[in-house]
Amino acid sequence: MDDEEWEVAGELDDAFRDRLIREAYEVVAAPEHLFDLQLRVAKAADKGSDAPRMLAPHIEQVGEIFDRVHFAEDSDFAGLSLGPSTEKHGFDTAIAFTLDNALRIVDGGQAPSGVPGETLPDFATGFDAERRQRLRQFVEGRDSRQSMILRIHRTPEDERGVPMVATVREREDQRLIDLRRLSLSWDDPVAAEFATAMGLSTAESELMRYLVEGRSLTDFAADRDRSIGTARNQLKATMRKLGVASQSELVALYAGFSETWRLGQMGPTGSLQSESATQPAAVLADGSEMPFERSGMPGGTPVLVLHGSIEGPFLTPDLEQRAKTEAFDLIIPWMPFYTQLDASEDVLTGVDDFAHRAGMLLDALGIERCVVLATGFSSVYGLAVRAHLGDRISGVVLTGSPIPMRDGRDTATRNPLWRAPLLLARTSPAFLQLLVRAVVRLSMRGETYRYFDRLLEKSPLDRETLRRPDVQAAVRRAFVSRPDRAARGMTMGLLLILQDWSRWLDAPGAPVRVLVGEEDTIHDFPTQLAHCSAHGFEAVGPIAGAGGFILFQRPGLVLDHLRQLSPTGGA
Repeated sequence: MDDEEWEVAGELDDAFRDRLIREAYEVVAAPEHLFDLQLRVAKAADKGSDAPRMLAPHIEQVGEIFDRVHFAEDSDFAGLSLGPSTEKHGFDTAIAFTLDNALRIVDGGQAPSGVPGETLPDFATGFDAERRQRLRQFVEGRDSRQSMILRIHRTPEDERGVPMVATVREREDQRLIDLRRLSLSWDDPVAAEFATAMGLSTAESELMRYLVEGRSLTDFAADRDRSIGTARNQLKATMRKLGVASQSELVALYAGFSETWRLGQMGPTGSLQSESATQPAAVLADGSEMPFERSGMPGGTPVLVLHGSIEGPFLTPDLEQRAKTEAFDLIIPWMPFYTQLDASEDVLTGVDDFAHRAGMLLDALGIERCVVLATGFSSVYGLAVRAHLGDRISGVVLTGSPIPMRDGRDTATRNPLWRAPLLLARTSPAFLQLLVRAVVRLSMRGETYRYFDRLLEKSPLDRETLRRPDVQAAVRRAFVSRPDRAARGMTMGLLLILQDWSRWLDAPGAPVRVLVGEEDTIHDFPTQLAHCSAHGFEAVGPIAGAGGFILFQRPGLVLDHLRQLSPTGGA
């Protein structure tokens, strides 16, 4: 049965029913298959079919099997990737230069002695025909990888060269290759762990150091008074021991190990900590504790930041620096979906409880009034804080804000992949829970992009944003900090979309601004405008250069709106 037949199917014949059930159980082996299944079942439901009700008990059973198969070890998010890339945090965020699929320089930037429009010179790949051929295969798409590491020489006289990572970017049906510097630093504690784990000798570890620091095999041989032939033999022996086939793979292996080790030593704040270090927490008036992060300038314009479900309470370095430079004091409490072991069945009561505790957090920190920034699922919490704390809140800014499904409005314009599981969850929450299981499992496999690329297929900007190393770093820290709650948090957030928010939407209080990006594919600007008009909010947009992740894409604009609504009114 093809997709068109799925759309017109009404009564469930035996073949239709059997296919649904078979594809549901296939999700255990291939989690990404769930997305198309849910789309098709939602289409059948729109045509009046009882497919969701028939499939619900099978989905519940699939979920139980899924947990037994996949989550015996559910704490390994070291390979988390929001784009089909092997990129690790040893890479610079800035693009050095860009190539098209004919090896022409598109953006000169820091290109080796080249100008836009010219072909990358032969010396850039060290006059090495084999290396250039590998690069050509990669840029032409004949290599299945989405990233590769290679050494680029900046001038004909540059013998050492610079290790760089090349990553794929699609723009207007054009395949582009961005090259960034590999800026790994040799860290002695990491190197010692690496050598122990991999069984490297002192000499082999020293050879690794030369390569990671960007020095050549010739340098290594000369400094140790050995022939280049001896050095090559030692390199080959080291690569055999590590199971890699090239210097690039060897450096990439160290990069991955370094990042995994760093995350293992890192606390929720992102700094290296001893075993006795603890997560920052405020002691509230009722004797309980509330974990939070703080960024920017203490004593500056106070902002209560209610974080999203993807990145958790962690900011990108750019946003942290902007907040500090512009004198914002960002207080970021860990949201309930990152601190509770289980998603409460009464999620609305949980929202009210958080709003009450947020007031006690401000008391504990000596903050009388503030402005609120809420993103994604936390939008409802921001509205609840506004309703509970009255004139202590001077304004609320919402970014990437969802609209509750029970708002009574037509949901047909919403992103189908976003809408389908929410629609099916009205029949059984198991549909929603299985979606979350699938996404988390893909995260653990380093394949989260299989979901987000589908969800955001009409927003190249959002897909590119999720591939940014700084954004991936924030997301990885969030997953690693709460690995046992990653799935529960997303479930709780999605369940909130199905609730009635009217008690907070229509409550009197401070002004609310909803920032909407022009590439937001969850809710377009006309839909958000109608929603805001119905509740007395101000819709700002459509904002150029932004999609659903405005905080990452237009941080300066977000801070401007926060300043305007701050207790000082931008003074």
